[in-house]
Amino acid sequence: MLSGAVGELAFTREEMAPWRSDREVLAEVCEIRAKVRLVGQLLESAAAYHNRWQRILASMLGGYTARGEPPAIECPGRLRLEG
Repeated sequence: MLSGAVGELAFTREEMAPWRSDREVLAEVCEIRAKVRLVGQLLESAAAYHNRWQRILASMLGGYTARGEPPAIECPGRLRLEG
């Protein structure tokens, strides 16, 4: 979904040639691009946060392997989207 939005912005940039002199349109496009980048960063941060907690949970439930790593644990996937 996020990559689709980025693709649409790239397509829009090419199609926007006639409006390049319109400062309002350019400002709005820049704002949208910045928001899409921010959403990407937030999603990456959320994934890193959950991965760290997954490692902590694995070590609490299963100890450590002979290599000193927490064991892999299987958790049911879950995803919640609102829109």
